[in-house]
Amino acid sequence: MLKISFRNQVLIGFAVSIILVLVIGILSYSSITKFREDTAWVDHTQKVIKTSSDVLQLMVDAETGMRGYGATEKPVFLDPYFAAIPKIHTDVNQLKQLIQDNPIQVRRVDSMSTLVELQLHILKTDVETRPVKGLDYMVQNNMFLNGKQNMDQIRALNDHLIKTEGSLLTIRKASSQQASTSAIVIIVTGSLIFLVIIIVLFFFIQGTFEQQKKLKRKYGLAMLSWQRYWPKMKQKTGC
Repeated sequence: MLKISFRNQVLIGFAVSIILVLVIGILSYSSITKFREDTAWVDHTQKVIKTSSDVLQLMVDAETGMRGYGATEKPVFLDPYFAAIPKIHTDVNQLKQLIQDNPIQVRRVDSMSTLVELQLHILKTDVETRPVKGLDYMVQNNMFLNGKQNMDQIRALNDHLIKTEGSLLTIRKASSQQASTSAIVIIVTGSLIFLVIIIVLFFFIQGTFEQQKKLKRKYGLAMLSWQRYWPKMKQKTGC
């Protein structure tokens, strides 16, 4: 049977510890990276939902501003209309950037963008018509109803888009939670195993030193006895 020296046994123990630390580090890094990626996707999904909802709310604000101005011809009612328009364009462009990874959502946002532009054109026409042709003309020509179908379609697309993102959000939150749990389990388990190895090495080294001390004491006693016995042997043998 191959005997391993004390020094080599200690070196093997430390080598195993180092390898274990590296393995735990790699696994922990992988789990933490996965957790960060999943968390980023959760934030991304929430941003898509918020941006899409903002687009719809801004469209409602613009329409409300147009209706208030159309009914009263007071410019103050156009404040939400003018405030909403630049934000709508910004949010639609941002939404297009956010959903590039999902072809289904890309088609929905493209359709929404087309409808939004058409609806904004209708609202602009209504605003420009009011001071020129008056309220009666707008009522008689059902101008306040123009774009209703567009808004209904925008709402429907927004609902589908948010529903899809909501499903993705549930999946991504679960994945993020799982990655977080895995990272914690790996770190805690690895730390405990590493602690056990350190404790085992400590007691092993301690035990080895104790054995060496005992051997030295036995060797010392044997040498002392021999030193005492040897002169007597010389006298008896006459050497």
